Amino acid sequence: MGREDELEDLDQRLGEPGNNLRLVVHGESGVGKSELLREYGRRHEARYPAGRYWIDCRLNLAQELANLGRQCWQMAWLEGPLKEQAIEVLQHLAKEKVLLLFDNASHEGQVQRFLPPAGQAHVLLSSTSRDWGPPLVEEWRPEGVQRLDPPTALEVFESVAGKAVAEQVGERVIAELGGLPVHLLPTARTLARKARHGRLSEGQLVQLSNEGIDSFSLAWQALEPAARLLLQAAGRWFNPNALVEGELVAAFAESFQGEAVVRNAVDACRDLYLLQGEGRLTIHQLLVQFVQAQPPQRLAGIGAEELAPAVAAALGKAAKRLEEAPADGDALAALQCHQLGWDFWQQHPNGPSADRCHHIGEALFVMGLFVEASHWFEAAADLIRHAEELDHLALGDNLHSLGNCAFQQGEWPAAAGWYEQAVAEARQGDLHGRVDHESLGTSLHQLGMCACQQEQWPAAAGWYVQAVAETSQGDLHGRVDHESLGRSLYQLGYCAYQQEQWSAAAGWCEQAVAEKRQGDLHGRVDHESLGRSLHQLGHFAYEQGQWLAAAGWCEQAVAEARQGDLHGRMDHASLGRSLHQLGHCAFRQGQWSAAAGWCEQAVAEKRQGDIFGRVDQSSIAISEKSLALCRKKMGLA
Repeated sequence: MGREDELEDLDQRLGEPGNNLRLVVHGESGVGKSELLREYGRRHEARYPAGRYWIDCRLNLAQELANLGRQCWQMAWLEGPLKEQAIEVLQHLAKEKVLLLFDNASHEGQVQRFLPPAGQAHVLLSSTSRDWGPPLVEEWRPEGVQRLDPPTALEVFESVAGKAVAEQVGERVIAELGGLPVHLLPTARTLARKARHGRLSEGQLVQLSNEGIDSFSLAWQALEPAARLLLQAAGRWFNPNALVEGELVAAFAESFQGEAVVRNAVDACRDLYLLQGEGRLTIHQLLVQFVQAQPPQRLAGIGAEELAPAVAAALGKAAKRLEEAPADGDALAALQCHQLGWDFWQQHPNGPSADRCHHIGEALFVMGLFVEASHWFEAAADLIRHAEELDHLALGDNLHSLGNCAFQQGEWPAAAGWYEQAVAEARQGDLHGRVDHESLGTSLHQLGMCACQQEQWPAAAGWYVQAVAETSQGDLHGRVDHESLGRSLYQLGYCAYQQEQWSAAAGWCEQAVAEKRQGDLHGRVDHESLGRSLHQLGHFAYEQGQWLAAAGWCEQAVAEARQGDLHGRMDHASLGRSLHQLGHCAFRQGQWSAAAGWCEQAVAEKRQGDIFGRVDQSSIAISEKSLALCRKKMGLA
């Protein structure tokens, strides 16, 4: 099932006997190469009147060919060394219209002496290796036999397990099996048997079958120790569905005695289809089960378990890279190829250090995985508390980050509790007693944000005043982060606005804009943050009926928002709010067409969500309602 194109292609490539064709059909273990060859033979009996013969290359080829001659061709006179008998049989077969199917061929040297000379015979070989080519054989399809696509796999599964089982668990099974027929058929048979006895819900749906073990063994035995260790280590420490070759090299180079050894091991596994892809790699999850069940491989005395410190170091570097460049797709892929669950790593005493735990947490945070990030911050805080010397500043950073995770999940009281602890630690300074006023100010600012979310405006303003006072004193080196200072000034303006103190609100926001234009500690301007302050000034003007002034501020806000944050990430939701405000300004001036244009843009941006991809449907609905009103005014409703 699902191989009609391949069978037709083989038919056209081979043609009629007499063209001396020898084709190798390669692909990963269990993908269905053997069955494809058998089915070709079944369909073309008339093309090969002298017979179709199956030869397993895992056996003694000389003996198999000699037995074929005696048993199928009555060559009772064969005698002498087996190799000479095999050659005599091959010379005889070359004169006949026969099909020879050599299954499980590992490499050219294995079969070179046992292929028939030029004549009438056709030869098809199956192999898990890509390393074949002229003049010995021709390669059929450079990409090899591919896995079954999900619809075909599901059809096969249903044909064996039955419709009821397929409807209940079929899609889950197909997703886990990944399109390898050698695992699909025994799994379908097992689940059908379970269903008949009412035990379908018991145990795992997919397990490595005897057929699967047999299919993987051939390729596994062909590997050198370094390649075997690579597979065991990759399956143990990494995400097998999202491997990155560069990360494997970085993690294992020193332990494997050089990058070249790792890259050669990757190539060896790829040549046998045990690793799939270029640069971005995958290992079939059932292959992972197989390699973990094999005896532990060692290279220069090192096994997979001893690689924990090296992998932890690579994970920490990958996390820091993404933390510093959240918009970098390669950095994201490098991190996601690692095991990122704290539950996984806490089993290992040689896991990530407190500093690395913090960076992993920050990387997960910028990915929007707030719950997962919080586990790493808690782990970092615990490691810091148990260190010989307590670094209050580092502890405060992790407590602050725990507050950020709670804040992003809307847990304002819990977040405030973490921020209060962070403030208490920050006031005690680092290992040398030095206070980082910038860090302290950031936690005070976030306490204000928690109060704001609960509409406690006077309390929030109090926290922001303290934040401004601390941030103005700078970090450990006295450097002032004007962006951070600007955020607190902006929030002071927002609190004043909520208390209808219009003049004070505008004054704070103007100060915020002035600070934010100076950038952070490195002079980098966060255009998205600056845009929010400009938007707020526009909103203040709008509330006071100053439509033209409001539009001017909002146009500046849009221009800034389109440039993104410090990492180039665009907050489309924030941009959409400024576009919506521009639409309102135009509407107030009776410019219905212009207003509709701004509202259309607002809807399009809001649908793309914030920097974490979160979409506010209620905000979209507001812009859509405004757009409908504009169209009604234009007579288009």
